[in-house]
Amino acid sequence: MGAVQQEKNIELKTYTYYEPDILQIENIYSPTEIKTNKKNGKKRETGEYNLEYHLKITSPEMQKMVNLLRLKILELLDVKENFGKSGIFYRTIKGLEKSFARLEFRKKWVWLLIREPYYKSDIKKIVKDVTSNEWGYKGMIKFTPDSDVNYIFNLVKQSYESTL
Repeated sequence: MGAVQQEKNIELKTYTYYEPDILQIENIYSPTEIKTNKKNGKKRETGEYNLEYHLKITSPEMQKMVNLLRLKILELLDVKENFGKSGIFYRTIKGLEKSFARLEFRKKWVWLLIREPYYKSDIKKIVKDVTSNEWGYKGMIKFTPDSDVNYIFNLVKQSYESTL
């Protein structure tokens, strides 16, 4: 038996056509209320996402590591930092905007997504191929407090260069 896909907030109406210019529309079914997503009995936060929002998700050690990497990324030419709900992403702003890296925060590490699944300079083989996930990014690195920031930045820089 397969999974069932459910659609929410569907209305059922009937249309009756009278004469050339009269159309009668009747509600047969209309949901009484629209429910909002709640987590732990609280409404989901909406609003602006910023650096603090993402950094507070992870440990103080990882916050330091992320800031070191961020500063290196922002030193690259024509780079824009964007804050979204699920992470921070970096794009080139020259010509067509193309994303080249994304940080997704966890409690003790950060997922770093980059454009390609393989880089010749990745002698430590830390880039995992996530092409099959069809996220747009094909490589993923588990960025931990023990990671070598310079080594990881070198991979991010290659991802950046592939967008130019």
